[in-house]
Amino acid sequence: MAVGLKPRLLSGIIAATLVVGVNDGVAQRKPKSDPAIDSLEHKAKADSNDAVLHHQLAMAYWKVQRYDDSERELREAVTLAPQYAEAYLALSALGPARGEKYWKKVEKDKGRAAVEAAFENTDRYYRKAFLLNPLVDLRIMGKVEERS
Repeated sequence: MAVGLKPRLLSGIIAATLVVGVNDGVAQRKPKSDPAIDSLEHKAKADSNDAVLHHQLAMAYWKVQRYDDSERELREAVTLAPQYAEAYLALSALGPARGEKYWKKVEKDKGRAAVEAAFENTDRYYRKAFLLNPLVDLRIMGKVEERS
């Protein structure tokens, strides 16, 4: 037993330490949730000149596979901030993220030239992202599954 501490006080300190330790462990295991799409849409409408908000909204759309909405928001972000490398990199990853089924449908509806033009734009966005910022955040590339 610690010198000078009453047993009740000592047990209280130990219990508090255990509770804090358990709460820290739970907080570390639970991933932080992204802001709701509704909240981001409201913020983007309130401050329509904030490219970062448009990028965040695009990533939220991406997460629920609303790729057309994501593309629209990413294009808005690069229109507002032409130096925003992360948005260009996300635009470059958007094409492959849509998957093979989407591109077969585009080829059927609009022709092979439309698909080739889209992938040329993808390459252009990729190069532009690294020209603007060679240390661009590469986390977006982890969201794209390689598909044949």
